[in-house]
Amino acid sequence: MTFVLPPLADLADLKTIRADFEKATLKGKADLEPQVAVETARSTLAGCIHRAVYPPLHKALVDLFEEAHDRHDLIEGERPRDRGDAAEWDERLATAIENALGNDTARVLGNGWLGEALIGPRLYEAAVREKTAASAAYILATNVYAILPAVAVGLTDDDIMAAARRRTLGNVNTHAILAPKQEPAGGDPAVAVRDLADHLRDLADLGRTPDLKVLAQELELIGDYDEVLTPGALQRSGLDEGIQIHVAAFREANGSEWASKLVLRALDAPKTIEAPEGASEAKASVEPPEPAAEASPPAVGRKRIRKPSGEGAAAAGGPIPRQHVKSVAGALVLIATHAGKSGRDLAEALGVTQTNWSKMVTGKMPPMLSRDQVGILAEAIKADYVGLGEAVDRLEKAMLA
Repeated sequence: MTFVLPPLADLADLKTIRADFEKATLKGKADLEPQVAVETARSTLAGCIHRAVYPPLHKALVDLFEEAHDRHDLIEGERPRDRGDAAEWDERLATAIENALGNDTARVLGNGWLGEALIGPRLYEAAVREKTAASAAYILATNVYAILPAVAVGLTDDDIMAAARRRTLGNVNTHAILAPKQEPAGGDPAVAVRDLADHLRDLADLGRTPDLKVLAQELELIGDYDEVLTPGALQRSGLDEGIQIHVAAFREANGSEWASKLVLRALDAPKTIEAPEGASEAKASVEPPEPAAEASPPAVGRKRIRKPSGEGAAAAGGPIPRQHVKSVAGALVLIATHAGKSGRDLAEALGVTQTNWSKMVTGKMPPMLSRDQVGILAEAIKADYVGLGEAVDRLEKAMLA
């Protein structure tokens, strides 16, 4: 079955979109030029359409990908364990998904997206298929539905002009009554800078260099909270959910082009200095101290490494030293890229879930491993030395520390 882009009316209620548009355009801004006000009104409508169609599009594409995977699994049989056979199985699955998307949808997504999303990623994993569907839904919502003319939702040019006039009224009282400004609760601009700086350093340690312009665009979606767009931006950028209120606070404090300012300040931020073990409670750091007990909740937006407990701790040989966490994280990235074994096999070898394995290799969660676990992993991949020598060296260095 080939996917066909449904009409807007089949995806969302047009009355709801119009109501969302009317509410949004009540927010006046007296200093807008007339032409700018018209373009702003049209952009606002595009955002309302995007918010309405993204969730059903995402669900439809998830269902499509799952159906294509299940049919492929039924016809081809279970994914082989042999590396070469598994690669061919994966390639046929990617082809099946591309065929299910259909020519029209594939044309909108573009060859660049198809090459990046379908060639190489682990589409045999449900979590990867879900993320790929989310990416496709976002592109389709942006490039097909959000650019539809106003008449598609039952609005006329006169409606757009009326909305533009509302945009230029600047009626503070009306704005305060109908759309009260939501101040971020507990947000701190300095924490946004600190956490983003830590995130960028983590990416650098993993050998990753993000596109700073794209990162600033994602921060704009994070700072101006939206229940659909913000979670997607957090996921794509790899940032923790807790940073949102701090990014919102930075936005409120810095005015125009705030996202670019935040990126620049994060790049210039001094590196966090950790106090040596056994030192006094006063750390030479801009960060607050970590909780003393496992039961205490971690500070908002701060990543913390959990230590093994119970029987696992007794048999684990102790956690890997803190100073080697980033080194092991870098090793996991190399393993995921070059190992001749599936993520399922490596997760089983470590005794962790595939979800946690995926989070560790994508840098979304610190590697919560013991010395024994990294030793087991080093042994499991020694047969695949091509491309993995550096990874093994890092793991063995962590074991001996």
